[in-house]
Amino acid sequence: MPRKFFEYTINASKNAIEAQLLQFGQTEDTINNYWTQQYDDTTTLGEFFKSQVLADSERMFALHYLANKDNVEVSEETRTQAYADIDAQVDTLSENGAADGIAAFTDSTGSTPEEAKEMYDIILRADAYKESINVSDEELRAHFDEHVDEHKQVTVQHILLQLHEDATDEQAKEIESKANDILELVKNDGDMKELAANYSEDPGSKDN
Repeated sequence: MPRKFFEYTINASKNAIEAQLLQFGQTEDTINNYWTQQYDDTTTLGEFFKSQVLADSERMFALHYLANKDNVEVSEETRTQAYADIDAQVDTLSENGAADGIAAFTDSTGSTPEEAKEMYDIILRADAYKESINVSDEELRAHFDEHVDEHKQVTVQHILLQLHEDATDEQAKEIESKANDILELVKNDGDMKELAANYSEDPGSKDN
């Protein structure tokens, strides 16, 4: 569940950000380039975003652990509303032209609607616990560090393909085609370590 939770959270967050960028007049091409921008000298914006989502997920699982320990429950009304929000997303995808709203939801988030509801349960119980007590982020981090063996760890790997600023349209299309080919290999259970070693242009990811 931790890996699935992380994948769902990052896809859902990424989709929300991209939807906002589209509302502000960005195109799909500029949005794709948005994630490859440098956040600092060694990290792209996309890599930084993943690290932030991972940190948030760690805190969420720490809270969920405490909620289970103290038997903190979520009201049925809150849970029903959260489930309805997921069903509404599926309906919206169907209304916007998707032949199969469930398949479109799964494709965009990496999880089925039922899996998403299970993950919402984690978020809701974590939020309920946080509301039940006054706990700081520092205390959450200290708890997670103390019980790190009780939480399954998520390892994030990436494959970097560089697109230089002066690249031609043809070169950009070649990079995009290569990225899509690699993505298909990943979806077909390709070994990330081997794929990174063969394709990544980032020395760090090639060695991890």
